[in-house]
Amino acid sequence: MRLLISLLMAGWLIQAHAADVAAPLPPDDPTAPSDLWDRLRNGFSLSEPEDPGNVQQMETWYEDHPKTIETLAERSKRYLYYIVGEVENRGMPAEIALVPMIESGFNPLVYSRYHAAGLWQLLPGTGRHFGLRSDKGYDGRRDIIAATNAALKYLAYLHALFGDWALALAAYNAGEGTVSKALHRNQENGLETNFASLDLPLETRNFYTRLIALRNVLSDPEKFGLDLSPIPDKPYFSEIRTHQNIDIRLAAHLAEIPVSEFVALNPGATKQVWPAEEARSILLPSDNAAIFASNLEAMPAASSSKREKGRTLYRIRKNDTLLGIAHRFGVSATDIERWNSSVSARNLRIGARIVLFPEK
Repeated sequence: MRLLISLLMAGWLIQAHAADVAAPLPPDDPTAPSDLWDRLRNGFSLSEPEDPGNVQQMETWYEDHPKTIETLAERSKRYLYYIVGEVENRGMPAEIALVPMIESGFNPLVYSRYHAAGLWQLLPGTGRHFGLRSDKGYDGRRDIIAATNAALKYLAYLHALFGDWALALAAYNAGEGTVSKALHRNQENGLETNFASLDLPLETRNFYTRLIALRNVLSDPEKFGLDLSPIPDKPYFSEIRTHQNIDIRLAAHLAEIPVSEFVALNPGATKQVWPAEEARSILLPSDNAAIFASNLEAMPAASSSKREKGRTLYRIRKNDTLLGIAHRFGVSATDIERWNSSVSARNLRIGARIVLFPEK
């Protein structure tokens, strides 16, 4: 109870994200998949293109470039459990969870030459239409949870519009206007209106081809000479809700994870500070959420440190030492002295505010 009160006073609420996704079968159930790849394979259902030649060529390419699959699998392990659950919740083919492999290589920091961003490579207009906000210090298209929700809403809309997953995925890649015009041309000329019959950009046709080829390779990696490392069928991250801005270096320090791991899970932040609002959450590896909570409780009261003009300030308290402050916030005493010209180990005045993290 003391921990919960402390967290609430600090403006934080820890909430396991597993409650928000499809829960795996109980571990004592003999049919429960222990490997997320197996769970994913059980949901594959998209049809092969009518001309399998291009799919086979792409399968061969993946077979000849095993490092590509290894890299995609390694990057995806942070996000795939959550995405698979969201895809299942919407009754979509499991292949939809592989779209970020094609779009971004599961790199949430990627920007395209068309200004698409995030795992799902959403354009600014598409993001806005499906409720994503982008403002100073934050891009919702890079937010793992928000962007996944928006992308799946968009794909569901496209499937309802065209009635076919191949056409929906083509529209996701090229825009619904491109697909609609191609359909209209074929209708006017009395031609078939299925995916194979439409005159679509080569990149768009290859988008579906690559997805099916990747699905086939992941379905039977041994057939292609690949050794696919398992991904545990359990949540990778937990969701931390906060109403306070926090320097990402401080957050990573409190969670005892590298800053690079924090950024990989919270790529929506476009500056050094996570801009907290009611609808935004910090994601942390599930095993580190409790560590974060414990370290947060051990910190001085929330009122003793704050953000001001992009900087993190700390108010010196009784019995504070320079080395103690440095250790508590994961910085060096030398840096604190460098950021605060009037501060030294022998000159700490109770009540004075010092800079812990300068503005970037």
